[in-house]
Amino acid sequence: MKLEDLFIGPLGKAQLSAIKFANGMIQAQAILEILERVEILDNLLATRELEEVEKRVAEQLREELYNTVISLSEGAPEDGKTTEKKIL
Repeated sequence: MKLEDLFIGPLGKAQLSAIKFANGMIQAQAILEILERVEILDNLLATRELEEVEKRVAEQLREELYNTVISLSEGAPEDGKTTEKKIL
């Protein structure tokens, strides 16, 4: 059963739109917070003398954060199927 099937009438559609809007805002906030952490890592890598292992860990973490942003920006499938819809 799809989420849309649970809401009927104009008020149901409005409620569904509000839920989708709230989810989009939460997702956008999560992406912004991840990008702030990426910026911190970039500054750390650029300004501090790090040991080789610390540098590798910071670079790997930055890469994982970038991949997370990409995954989040691809959009979440509502029916469990892969989607081509992008939000950025």
